[in-house]
Amino acid sequence: MGYNPTVNNAEVPATSSFWGKFFVYISFLLITPIFLFILSRNNLIRNKEKIEETASDIDVQLKRRVDMLTKLIDSTKQYMKYEKDTLSAVVELRSQANKNLNVKELDQINNAVTSQVGKINVLINVLLENYPDLKVITV
Repeated sequence: MGYNPTVNNAEVPATSSFWGKFFVYISFLLITPIFLFILSRNNLIRNKEKIEETASDIDVQLKRRVDMLTKLIDSTKQYMKYEKDTLSAVVELRSQANKNLNVKELDQINNAVTSQVGKINVLINVLLENYPDLKVITV
């Protein structure tokens, strides 16, 4: 009555030949060192980039420190010049006031002193407005 094939449904374990096993082992032995070489090379490159980045950060901080110290020195020089000019003006006015002069000369000196004090007040106001906000904590 029809086709009656003979079928064997028994389990057949998979086997490999000697050359198949040899090829797998040789491939493993060749690929593993290459893989390890690539991993170690990438790790070294990553570490080198981290070192360069850190060195660059240090350079930036050193440059920032130099700039900040330069600004601090400049503002200190300006402050010293201002103090010197103010002290010179005060000494000059005191020396003129201490001289034995007549009333007319005293009036002239008084007017000069008043104008000098006005100029000094203007300078003080200008310097206070432009004076940098120095904070020891942030330095």
